[in-house]
This record gives sequence, structure tokens and C-alpha cells, in this order.
Amino acid sequence: MCSIRFFRRALLIVLCFSFMSKACNESNIADDKLNIIKSVKNPKSQDIEFLEKCLKDDDLVIRRTSARVLIEYFSENNEKLDAIYKNDDAIVSKTALQKIFDNFPEQGLIVAEDALKNKPELVKIVAIANLVNQKPYSAKTLELIKQSQNDKSVRVKKMAVKALWPFHSKKVLLRDRVDFDYEVAVKSTIQVPNEKWLFRTDPNQSGHYMNWFAAGDDESKWSPISIGDFWQKDGYDYSGIAWYRKWIELPEKPSHAAVELHFDSVCESAWVWVNGEYVGEHDEGGAGWDKHFAVDITNEIKWSQKNIIAVRVLSNLPNAGGIWKSVRIEVLDKVSP
Repeated sequence: MCSIRFFRRALLIVLCFSFMSKACNESNIADDKLNIIKSVKNPKSQDIEFLEKCLKDDDLVIRRTSARVLIEYFSENNEKLDAIYKNDDAIVSKTALQKIFDNFPEQGLIVAEDALKNKPELVKIVAIANLVNQKPYSAKTLELIKQSQNDKSVRVKKMAVKALWPFHSKKVLLRDRVDFDYEVAVKSTIQVPNEKWLFRTDPNQSGHYMNWFAAGDDESKWSPISIGDFWQKDGYDYSGIAWYRKWIELPEKPSHAAVELHFDSVCESAWVWVNGEYVGEHDEGGAGWDKHFAVDITNEIKWSQKNIIAVRVLSNLPNAGGIWKSVRIEVLDKVSP
């Protein structure tokens, strides 16, 4: 019985030493490869052959290290760079793609199209980042950026949308302006009703091109909706871009220093127009879904008339989206000393 136990223990010790020896050998081999790769300063043909074999190594450190050497060596060889780009490691692929864009911009456009279709997010981000910087945009570049607005990657989609976004506002709320040293307070509040808004989804993200924010847009294509809750509660099983419109008649013009449009929460990003004029946005990504924000509408508002408020909303959440809290107009005025 003792001899059996002794044999088992001896066998276990042998197996442990065997495993440790194999691991040490593998580690030593990997270290040797890395040392060889790092020592290559001016590669010769035999070095290149060794480095190209290392591009298929299971050890990603070896693979990526050899790729960096080869990418610099083949920096003027677009065919070799393209072959390295096709590596199934995202780090290797994106590094090669960047070098292609740096040295062969036209080839970069072709490879970027493949990357946006077939590569993981890390490579797609390099592709779209280079495309949006190729101004003025060629027809092909513009086509690829537009297609990327519907990419599954939120980061890629956001970069594409931002590149093609034609609306910008430098307005600052009166209370945030450093050049305004008067004390101001809310003189009156006009609540925008939750009811009788209009709603329309925009899966192609083209509503701003078709002026859905304009007063004269065809409202027969819109559907009635109430705000104060997510659009899913109204039966819209939808994630993406959607629009809201609301007409509101305002009273006679009061004395005021500024007028602001306040949203208690929009899930998750919003872009706002008043009477066809772009007035600002709230775009903090998913973190902004429950945050209050305001935009200045002092110059866009029309007193004693009907005004149209248009809001473009983006939600990437599956069960939440829209103007889910109240909206109001605040009239500000200076505080008398």
C-alpha cells in the first residue's frame, strides 16, 4: 500500500517538473524571439522571413512586436502593408491601416471600406478617424462616412454623425457668461404642455437634411405623441434617431434680459431648433439620459405668435428614449438693486 502511495507521489512530482520545464522552455523561446525581433535594426532577407513568420505566432506580444518592425520596413510598399493589415489581430491590423493612410491615402480609402465592413471596432475607429479628416470629402469618402452613421459600434457611429453634422451653436446661457456681471432671476415660467407633440422616427438619420426642423415641414407624416415618458410607452420599439415637434403660442413680449428653453431630461442626446433656427444640443452620450439642460432662445423666440420647437433625439438604449420629462420656457431679467 505504501509503495503505491510512494509511486503516485513520485509520478505527480515528475509531472509537475515536466510541466514547469515545458513552461520554462516556452517562456525562454518567447523571450528569445522577442530579443531577436528587438535586435533587428536594418532587416535583411532572412530577418524579414523570420519576422513574417512571427506575424502568425500565437503569442500576441511577439506578433505585434514583429508587426511594428515590418510596418516601418515596408512603409513604402503598399502591397506588404495591405498583407499585414489582413492579420487577424486587431492591433496589428489597425497599425498597418494607419500607415497605409499616412503613405497611400487613395489605397487607404479602399482598405477603410473593407475595415468598416469586416474588421472589429478598434480597426473601424482608425478607418473612420482618417476618413473624417480627409477634407474636402470625395464622393467615396462621403459615402463611407454616411454608411458609418448606421454602424453597430456606437463610437464609430458617433464619429460619423459628428463629421457630417452641419449645425453648430456658440451660444452661452446668460448666467454662464463671464461678460455679464448683473444678477438675474427667473421673472416668469411658461410650461410647454406635455400633450399634442408630433413624433417621427429617423432610421436613416436624414431628417436634418430634409429640414424636419422647419416650420413648413409636412406634418401629415408625423404621429401625435405626448412627452413625459419614453417613446416605448407609446408603442415605438425603436432605438436610434427620432424627432419631436411642438407648436406653442406665446404671450406679448415682456421685459427681459434673456429667454431659455429648459429640458428636465431627454434620453439620451438632443439637438434643438426654435422657429427653424438651431439653438444648441445636449450630447453627453449615455451619461446624459437623466440630466437637465437648457439652451438660449432669446433671439429666436417670437412673442404674440406661434412658435415651433423641434428636437432631434438619439437613444441607443433598448427600452428608453425620448423627452421623458417636462419642458419649459424661462424668462430672465435683471434683479433690481
